[in-house]
Amino acid sequence: MHAVNVAELCFTAPKRMPERFTPESTMAWFHAVDIDVSGICDSDFLQPTAQIRLAEKSLSVGDGMTIALASILNLPVVTTERNFRMVREYATIDLIR
Repeated sequence: MHAVNVAELCFTAPKRMPERFTPESTMAWFHAVDIDVSGICDSDFLQPTAQIRLAEKSLSVGDGMTIALASILNLPVVTTERNFRMVREYATIDLIR
């Protein structure tokens, strides 16, 4: 997972469920489940992020980073976000809902 997406989740989980999550507890969960966090932020990463974002304007920059990282690592994106279907030429998109 890209570091930007981890930061987004550390913000979003406490915002949506403050009784259950804090930024610290969310980060602790990442450490407990041993999710690899990538800090890639070079031109080979940023250019495809921008291309993906231009291809589907409903995606956020963080969404573009998710798809670009999956493409670079040759891994699928597992998501509930239906608009990710529009950029399947960049990475394998597995919709779970």
